[in-house]
Amino acid sequence: MNDIEGFQRKVREAEASLTAHNLMSFLAIDLGFNTGLAYVIYDFDAGDIVYRLLQTILRMETRDILHLLMKTDVVILEKMPKKMERELSASYGEITGFLERIGMSPIMIMPAEWKPIAKARKWSARKASTQHEKDAYCMMRYHIFVKYKVDIGELK
Repeated sequence: MNDIEGFQRKVREAEASLTAHNLMSFLAIDLGFNTGLAYVIYDFDAGDIVYRLLQTILRMETRDILHLLMKTDVVILEKMPKKMERELSASYGEITGFLERIGMSPIMIMPAEWKPIAKARKWSARKASTQHEKDAYCMMRYHIFVKYKVDIGELK
């Protein structure tokens, strides 16, 4: 089993085990030559993360996450800097095009939006094995903090 299959299996298992009512799932994608994924199911009633998973995938595996996008309430993408558009346009277009076809709009966040907040608040993700995973988690944490006025906390 490859890394993405393991990621997909763990997400399915987490979804199947949920019974709470006020849950939302978030998938943050830090697209790059290696892509960082952060997947969180948050229980707003309990104020706690029910499930979290970090993964780094190769850019060429990006199409393997498309089915996850259909099962996620909120998809967060880091808006690509202009200098990266040419190198990553195929993967970026694949994700955004798929979301458009299923009627979903990703939340687009510039690094200049979330990074200063993450740095000022000293956010980290100690369990992250790569910088891409950490960035995906912090970008998601920023979105939830700004949109829902909730700090989901450190990734421990």
